[in-house]
Amino acid sequence: MEPKNQLSEPLYEVIRDDIMTAIREKRLRPNEQIPTELELMEKYRVSRTTVRRAVRDLVEDGTLIKRQGFGTFVKAASYTRHLVRSSSFTSDCLENGLTPDTEVSPIEYAVPSDAIRGKLALAAGEKVYRFHRLRFINGERVMIEWNEVPESFGFMRDETQETLKSLMHVFIKKHGVMIARHNSILEGTNATNLEAKMLQIRPNAPVIMINGVCYTAEDRPVYYYKQIISSERCKLDISSM
Repeated sequence: MEPKNQLSEPLYEVIRDDIMTAIREKRLRPNEQIPTELELMEKYRVSRTTVRRAVRDLVEDGTLIKRQGFGTFVKAASYTRHLVRSSSFTSDCLENGLTPDTEVSPIEYAVPSDAIRGKLALAAGEKVYRFHRLRFINGERVMIEWNEVPESFGFMRDETQETLKSLMHVFIKKHGVMIARHNSILEGTNATNLEAKMLQIRPNAPVIMINGVCYTAEDRPVYYYKQIISSERCKLDISSM
């Protein structure tokens, strides 16, 4: 049987297949915007309805993603965040065949809020080392994590923005502080203007917020964290071991 001639295909299928081919040949890459409706209409000499049918099919099958106010993009593989078992951001990424990266803010020696003082069981007048980390996957911004560490962990004075890309490495491998458990709370919420700007998503977009404290086996608080994760770029794993 002869292969189907492209000219005999419905035009929306021609457009759809061409976009898929461009993705497979890496002419369109993850998180890259596809041509606009007008550009596709002009290229293929078709109606807006035909273009929308082709794009809709690719959105529905998970190939493309629409971002309101920005356009339609090639969908990147989702970041999987494990909630039941403890795992690092880097290991979560590598398990999914993704490339992680992290930017760390300057470290601030600061007075904590009353809420953080209580969560970390700080002594009167005790300060914290405060910083945030912006997490990337395949070059795309996925998560912001704010951290506060009690000043009683004096080795933090000598840590740098580079070493703090991995807190697990700093505490466990460098200084032998074993993290035995964490208490975490997950909430669905919406991005503030600052969070949206940092993650390059629209203000008020849905995000996942996880905040909690990591502890040693002796129940000593090690650090506080608050994670803001882009909902459209992440899926949650609640499987037990």
